[in-house]
Amino acid sequence: MRVLFLLPILCLLVLSGCRREDGALYKDQLLEAIRTADAIHVTEHSSRFDRNDGVDAPFRIYRELTLPRDAVEDFHREIIKVPSKTKDYLTACIFEDHHTIRFKKGGQTTSTMRICFKCHQIEWDGSPCRPPLDLLRHLDSFLSRHGFQPERDWRALALAPP
Repeated sequence: MRVLFLLPILCLLVLSGCRREDGALYKDQLLEAIRTADAIHVTEHSSRFDRNDGVDAPFRIYRELTLPRDAVEDFHREIIKVPSKTKDYLTACIFEDHHTIRFKKGGQTTSTMRICFKCHQIEWDGSPCRPPLDLLRHLDSFLSRHGFQPERDWRALALAPP
């Protein structure tokens, strides 16, 4: 019986192309994106699901920062510390990203990373690979050091007057 329960999960992982080395490749691609970006822009913002009442919340920016050189170097150092073990599970949660990191070169966005700390998920168009298992913990540490708040009362912020 237990095998039958695990079979769909195993099939999903195989079909999703999850490979043991994905975490290392993802990490290398992220380090390259940090190294080659002219600018890295971080935004803490609302999610359309913040109201939790079926009505889309208005988009609001709570904090944004184009990382100064020392913060870019700190970001690079933080990602180097991430173990390469691949995140090999999926979460069943509505993705509510409240943090976005945009990598720019020549004034153009080269890739965008959207982060949902509630679901422990990252969507980044800079890599087709699955992220390292502990990447979120390191992003939390980095963002917190630079004045961002991975955990907030997003519903209260959505319902507050502008």
